[in-house]
Amino acid sequence: MSTLFIEVSGLYLTCHEPVSPAVVVREKVVLDACQVSLAAGIRVGMSAGQARAILHELTGFSFDSSLYEEASACWLNRLCAVSDSVEMVSPHQAYVDLTGHPDPFLTALEVCSSLPFEYRGAVSACRWVAQALAPASGLLHFPQPFAALAECGLDKLAPVEMSVRERLAFLGYRKIKEIQGLSLATLKSQFGLYGLTIRQAAMGMLHEPVVGNYPPCSISRRLTFDGLCSDSSAVALGLERLARELACALSEGDQEAKGLELFVEGEAGERSLRRQFGRALNSALRFRMALLQLWADMAVAEGVVRLRAVAHEVGAASRRQVSLSGLVDREESLPSEAVDRLSRKYGSSVVVAGSSVKVPRRKEVLRVLRATTGWY
Repeated sequence: MSTLFIEVSGLYLTCHEPVSPAVVVREKVVLDACQVSLAAGIRVGMSAGQARAILHELTGFSFDSSLYEEASACWLNRLCAVSDSVEMVSPHQAYVDLTGHPDPFLTALEVCSSLPFEYRGAVSACRWVAQALAPASGLLHFPQPFAALAECGLDKLAPVEMSVRERLAFLGYRKIKEIQGLSLATLKSQFGLYGLTIRQAAMGMLHEPVVGNYPPCSISRRLTFDGLCSDSSAVALGLERLARELACALSEGDQEAKGLELFVEGEAGERSLRRQFGRALNSALRFRMALLQLWADMAVAEGVVRLRAVAHEVGAASRRQVSLSGLVDREESLPSEAVDRLSRKYGSSVVVAGSSVKVPRRKEVLRVLRATTGWY
């Protein structure tokens, strides 16, 4: 597992009027600052009051998420080119799952170097380690979190509550390597079961998966061929595999899609085609037919390196209620029709209204006893 944490700077101010010095403020905290403000000593994360105390002529812009959608999409879309799981934390921060890439750091370096903003980030097996150890600028790689955390202070131990970190500092521990040297029994004797969390965090564990949420309401899957593929039958099998994976992902969440987009990367670059479909896409067969239709419409005449399919407008599946008898499949059918069928076949005494079912007195007494005392 490899996770990239990436944070860009300068995104918010590009969406406001070009004035200087200026900052963008969210909940009375500086979120972005221009070069003049940074040179004067203003830092991201500083309170707005402190920033104004440094520069009285400072112009402050309030955070407005609607203004940053286009700018955030400009760099987040580039991350989608290398991963199907991009988790946007805020318009300027994101996690990217790079699992499966032969060299995750090289992939991260290539995609980050193409971003239109200044950035800072890190690649690690654990997402919280990547964020905690990300440098002030540039990109670093931490393949072994245990060794990378050893010389850090307790402020980098993000999964551990602040009150517990303060208690550890009070006990004389200043660096994470000192916590790594403690046994689990020692930590449990001081912090109870929470000692396990402390030890796992100090060891660089507590892995959390990247939960893809960008692009919103979409699911993406990709297939990379071993070299350049010019065999149409192999491409068709690849599209069938993507169809199965998309259908499986949607069925797990009981969802369906209304749109589909196919990306084809060849020798001349990447091409894409998107369509909306009248019938919802919720099965492997429908996805397969839709992908084959998109492939035919694109009329690709060159070899293919990579295929990527993105299901758009993903939402909860809309299903009709199945009739009681299992024989009536008309939308206008009423439950009474199904009841009549059962009555004619098995007798009128088979179907009984729920209000007519006699509850044994023993059960009624137990219900009253539980309602009054809370136990049987």
